[in-house]
Amino acid sequence: MLLVDFHVGRKGRMTMGMPFMAARPGEVYESKVWPGLKLEYGERHLLLEAPEEMDGLSSAVYGGGSGRLRRMVNIYVDRQYRCDDPARDIAELLEQWGYPAEGTAGLLTAVPMRYAAVAEERGEDFAVFCCATAGASNAARAGVRRTTFPASWTPGTINVLLAVDGRLTPAAMVNAVMTATEAKTAALGDLGVQD
Repeated sequence: MLLVDFHVGRKGRMTMGMPFMAARPGEVYESKVWPGLKLEYGERHLLLEAPEEMDGLSSAVYGGGSGRLRRMVNIYVDRQYRCDDPARDIAELLEQWGYPAEGTAGLLTAVPMRYAAVAEERGEDFAVFCCATAGASNAARAGVRRTTFPASWTPGTINVLLAVDGRLTPAAMVNAVMTATEAKTAALGDLGVQD
């Protein structure tokens, strides 16, 4: 496990790492800033499970929208995955793995789960947990003219599982999603990723 500590002023400390580089299915990463929050490594997925239900806002293909969530699942699919009915596919996998459908949001990615990165921070009145998988081999930026692909072409993903232990209004939740999107954009720019 790679782990780097960052001291973040007087508010707290942020940790960042890739805890599953040499993991075996069933290994669990326990949050350093949020007691009871766990990220479990499965053969084809990561399961982020909170100690209790929380308000959720998600663009997930399964369980997306706004509602009460307890679990977020990031699922590996190969690059040739036919996504005719991804919600059905996720529902079948959740049942196979024994996870409740209710209170669960599910995402798909072609990024192997061992490459998931985790960052956490605790402040005086909040804790933030973030797990991300990023695939940028077929990067595409909105608003740029490019060659179009047939319907069988599938896009890459940057999936972010973001959990905030704090008092957020619905508007603040939307702003948190916007800030996470801006952070993804800035990171891609910093790394020189272009479409």
